[in-house]
Amino acid sequence: MIFLFVSFEIKSQDVIHLRDFDYFACNIISVDSQCIKYTKYGNNIVFEIDKNLVKKIEYKDGRIENFNKIKIIFDKNCIECLRGKEDANNYHNRVFGNLMAGFWFGVIGVGIVAASPTKPPNKDKIEHKELYHNRIFLKCYSRRAKGINVTSAVLGEVLWVGVLLVILNSVK
Repeated sequence: MIFLFVSFEIKSQDVIHLRDFDYFACNIISVDSQCIKYTKYGNNIVFEIDKNLVKKIEYKDGRIENFNKIKIIFDKNCIECLRGKEDANNYHNRVFGNLMAGFWFGVIGVGIVAASPTKPPNKDKIEHKELYHNRIFLKCYSRRAKGINVTSAVLGEVLWVGVLLVILNSVK
């Protein structure tokens, strides 16, 4: 009885088949030229996956979209790197502090954030736990996390400039 329920649950969702022969059930939100956005069952978090990692999508209505025409050869390191970036995009949550560093300290805050090393991911909070000790996964995670940190700090500085302009215009 449980088997029938699980089978029905997977059929009521879309299924993404990866080039490394892995697959998972999800709800597809959008497919563009570079990535596929989706949510997992019972979760409202939007995930993205590089379209080059996907072999095909089986939609819940029965349609199948193949991505066989993309001629890109992936080695194991590339997949590990893409998964590191994906986990950093989805689980790196140090945005607010870096935003405040940029807001309060401006260019100096951005410089401090850019020069600071990124912390390694929390193993309990990432999707690809099996790659936690992989050097390439961690390097790509850190590189993407650094980009998120610096972008947040720059946005904080831009926000500060915007607040300053509003204040200066209201004084006139």
